[in-house]
Amino acid sequence: MITRSDGFSLLELMVVVGVIGVLLLIAIPLYSKYSDSANMGIVNQHYQEAIRMAKGEQLKNSTALAIRSTRVAPTTAADWIAAFGVNEVAPGGGPAYVPVVLGDAGTGAVGIGSLSPTSVSIARPAYLDLDAYQAIVENGRVNEAKL
Repeated sequence: MITRSDGFSLLELMVVVGVIGVLLLIAIPLYSKYSDSANMGIVNQHYQEAIRMAKGEQLKNSTALAIRSTRVAPTTAADWIAAFGVNEVAPGGGPAYVPVVLGDAGTGAVGIGSLSPTSVSIARPAYLDLDAYQAIVENGRVNEAKL
């Protein structure tokens, strides 16, 4: 006589649930580390991009002044932030650039401060495992220091 089975037994279902549970225990911490690493990369990218743009703007301005053009580089923190891009988003939400000296460690927003008409301060916050850094860009030259 042949017995017929309609579906899975309770034991088979429990084994499948256990295997899925073990896979989740392994996958969730790995995804969390990957997500943190990606967010730190975004913060660092915003910081490096701001340094490059500030240096470029200042060099363009000094060239324009040398040929007696009227082009003027940004002079206030708000002007610099507008030049860097207002559509950028920090990993923790909100704008990628904020007009504060040290940035925002909670969201990963890079801090922008205008020190004088010819210099700008750009600060990478201590976000997750990143160290805080500050760059002073003056007349196209960059001086960077760990905070």
